Amino acid sequence: MLISGVISGSGLMGLRVERLPVREARLGQPSSVRYRLRNRNRLMPAYSLTIEELDVDRLSEPMRGRDGETSAQRANLRWPAFMSRPSAFVPQARARCDVTSEALMLPKSRGVASLRVIRISSSFPFGLMRKSIVYEQEAQATILPARVTLAPSLRRDVRACAESGTQVSTRVGMGDDFFGIREYVPGDSPRQIAWRASARVGELLVRQTSAPAPHRLWVVLDLRGPAVRSWSFELAIAATAELLREATNQGFAVGLSVPGFGIVEAPRQGPRHVSLLERRLALLDADEPEPGHDEIPARSLMRESFFVVHAGEVDHDIGPPGATRVSALEPARLVLNPDALPESLRRGDAP
Repeated sequence: MLISGVISGSGLMGLRVERLPVREARLGQPSSVRYRLRNRNRLMPAYSLTIEELDVDRLSEPMRGRDGETSAQRANLRWPAFMSRPSAFVPQARARCDVTSEALMLPKSRGVASLRVIRISSSFPFGLMRKSIVYEQEAQATILPARVTLAPSLRRDVRACAESGTQVSTRVGMGDDFFGIREYVPGDSPRQIAWRASARVGELLVRQTSAPAPHRLWVVLDLRGPAVRSWSFELAIAATAELLREATNQGFAVGLSVPGFGIVEAPRQGPRHVSLLERRLALLDADEPEPGHDEIPARSLMRESFFVVHAGEVDHDIGPPGATRVSALEPARLVLNPDALPESLRRGDAP
């Protein structure tokens, strides 16, 4: 036992560990946390090393209480509520060398998990005693909503909105709608010359057309109401994220409104905008609504469509009249195969 303690302890003393930037994970899909291990010992290698994350609430109070955090705030960020324990094994860390290792983990809940304490341990060479050393390094892991497959009827509703055409923008472009008249510039196509207007003023004028603009689609996410359940809350968020992605793939400019939670994002195009909206959905907390943030977009003069996703029962007071409405209490209306959903999104969870 004495020899085992001396050998394992000596190998650990020169080790330094760094948690590499944590990539975004997705609920229901395996992900990983990567570590870079440095052995600063000149001669002594380290063997049979286990790198794992520790739950901060199991450590002493001086290490847990920092930056004025309350116990409730720390509990909301504890990683065990969001993911399985990341744990990596390193067979050997040679002297004066770096080793990169990867710990697999399975996200269990949507949100942001706080990683703070890393432990390196070893029971080499005889397995009789385990020595460990602890490092503190803060990081956050964002777990995005689960990917779901939308029901065919819902996808048809999105396509029907796309077939209603595009609106006219306030920019000059290659559309068909009239925008204005300007002076002729060498190089302009003769087909663009406005002959009647040119005859009236005695010089060549060119007809300008407006650029086509994408159809705008608002997705309103209703997460309030007495009938909302934990599983329907999560299913509504996941379906909303997939609906935004589906509409973007079909060329829509998508916007998001979550009444009561302070989210009103105007419609824009592109995958980067959808990624931003998805990250905002990942941060929604059922226990922390924002009172006074009930703004819901109204229909404008622009060509827009509205989808309202209810986590509880359908409420026609949420969103404008004529909006397409679906409820997470009817999973078959939202997703293709409700039985294939992650456990936290399936019907039957406790309220």
